[in-house]
Amino acid sequence: MRGVVRDPDLFRLFENTWPSTLDTTTSWRGWSNTTMQEDGSIEKDEEEESTSVITGDIEAMWLRDSADHLQAYTSLLKPNSSFDSLASVFRGAINLQARYIIANPFCNAFQVPPESGVVAHSSMNSDQMTPPYDYYKVFSCQWELDSVASFLQLSAEYMAKTKDIDFFRKSSNWMKAVEAVLQTAESMMIDSYDEEGKCQHTPYTYCAPYGGTPINNCSES
Repeated sequence: MRGVVRDPDLFRLFENTWPSTLDTTTSWRGWSNTTMQEDGSIEKDEEEESTSVITGDIEAMWLRDSADHLQAYTSLLKPNSSFDSLASVFRGAINLQARYIIANPFCNAFQVPPESGVVAHSSMNSDQMTPPYDYYKVFSCQWELDSVASFLQLSAEYMAKTKDIDFFRKSSNWMKAVEAVLQTAESMMIDSYDEEGKCQHTPYTYCAPYGGTPINNCSES
C-alpha cells in the first residue's frame, strides 16, 4: 500500500488504523465446544474456532459491527486451516455469531462468551423486551434486520474468498442459525391488524418507558 498511497501523512494514517480491529477489537479467540439447540439448551460437540469481536469502546459483540470490522480484511482472506490465520478469525466470528443468533434471534449485541474467562456484568435497564433473555449473555436486544443480515454477509464473504464449503458443512450451528434468521424475519412481517381490525403483536416487542424510541407501546392495548 505504500506504493499506492503516495502522501506520507495519509499512508501513516492508514498504517496506524488498518490493523486496529485485529489489534484492539478482537477481544478473545479460542475454542468453543458447545452447540446451541433450538430450545436454548447446550449440547457438547467437537470444538469449534471462536472469535469475539467487540465494537471497540464497549466490551460487547454487535452482529453488525463485528461483521463490518472484519470486512476491512476480506482483500487478504484466503484458504487456510491454521488457527493462526485470518481465515480462522473469520470462521470463529461466524461460529460465535451463529451461536448467539440461535439462542436469541431478536437480539443484536452479546456479552463476551463464558469460555473467554471475562466476567460478564448485567445489561439490565429500564427497557422492556419480549421474549425475555439472559442479561449476562445478551448486551442489547433491539431487533434489527441488518444485524442478522450481517451474519449472512460475513458468511458469504468468507465463502467467496476461500471456497471453503467444508467449513459450513462441518459447522454444528451454521444451518440452524440461517433457519433462525429466516424464521425470525418472517415472524416480524405480520400485518399490523388482523381481518377483524384487531392489533396484532409481533413476537418481539420493545418498550422504552423512560426514553428512547419505542417500537411498541408499554401496554398490551
